[in-house]
Amino acid sequence: MTVFDEVWRSLEQTVADGYAPGVVAGIRHRGRTEFFATGRYAFEADAPPMRADTPFRIASLGKLVAGALSTLLLDEGVFALDDPIERWLPEFADPRVLVAPDAPLTETVAADRSITVRDLLTMTAGFAFPFPETPLTRAMTERGVATGVVPAQVTPDEFAQRLGALPLARQPGDRFAYDTAADVLSILLARATGGTLGELVDDRIARPLGLESMGFSAKEPLPTAFRLRERADSADGQAGLEVAHEVVAAFEHPPRMESLRGGLVSSLPDFLRFLTAVADDELLTFEQRLSLTSDHLTDAQRPGLDDMGGPGYGWGWQTGVDLLPPKGASPEGEAFRSVALASEPWRSAGRWGWAGGTGTSAYVDPARDLAAAVFTQHELGAPTDDFAFFWEPLMTSIR
Repeated sequence: MTVFDEVWRSLEQTVADGYAPGVVAGIRHRGRTEFFATGRYAFEADAPPMRADTPFRIASLGKLVAGALSTLLLDEGVFALDDPIERWLPEFADPRVLVAPDAPLTETVAADRSITVRDLLTMTAGFAFPFPETPLTRAMTERGVATGVVPAQVTPDEFAQRLGALPLARQPGDRFAYDTAADVLSILLARATGGTLGELVDDRIARPLGLESMGFSAKEPLPTAFRLRERADSADGQAGLEVAHEVVAAFEHPPRMESLRGGLVSSLPDFLRFLTAVADDELLTFEQRLSLTSDHLTDAQRPGLDDMGGPGYGWGWQTGVDLLPPKGASPEGEAFRSVALASEPWRSAGRWGWAGGTGTSAYVDPARDLAAAVFTQHELGAPTDDFAFFWEPLMTSIR
């Protein structure tokens, strides 16, 4: 028996219940590290068994890597927070802005200022969030630059040209809007350093930390990707999982565009190694880590994040940050804290990390001396999907 047996039993039950054919998880708590794998790559009985080091499509967890890389390059003076991105991305010079986010594409005004590096890191550049559908989001889909679990199927130059020709939904700096800024940041990182993004990830993250699986294409077949099928689409009227064929196909060959928005592949042990290298001030300095994992949104920008994930969260450099009020806060803060912990007992002030749309979740909780991650191949149905089957028994195990 181990201290995490209750967590592992919960993962086994999650697989038995049909949530996903397989699950992999890893935990480091107070210096103790364990990994666990259960199930298979797919539902077929002859599918390969999951291993602790099975590589996964980690989707938006790649944003944490983008944040770490950006933090390093900021400190080295490769770019500065208030540098206009048009210095490296002339496709985004002199942007136009819609008079309203849902306005026709012809109804625009000049941007108040240029988009900056800071705007990309905080996702306040003015790009459109994919929901609800608008003329702008439809145009992004038609041009192949819309966000989603499938990485863009165009080259970085094509992406910049196509997106840069469209207006912004809001003025730069006005409001948080997931998720296109991470694609643009990925192109900027490559252009600013004079190489490819894959080379940058390998040189600054993967090789120094010994991460053999981290990259933009897999060295072996990946687990089958699944999504929740609508009840009306199933023969028996019941909801279930179906193969996400376009996600599977997108990762069967090297990408046309390397992006940390959602195109990274990694095993769980490698990603946990990355997280702990940041948490331990091995990859970044203490000051750099604080910059990466502190909330950088203003009160005016925050509603865009609240609309997506609910109140009480902040955004650092491409990572979520938990703003849960500490004990002894104001009566309003204590009330919010009680409600939040009742539904999500794993929350903690200063906890940072994120989730990936293909079914991954990873966080560092400094207050608990905890870093943990869980990888599945079950596509998330909403930003509020919380992986309670992992985080809740974990909280019980470490009390």
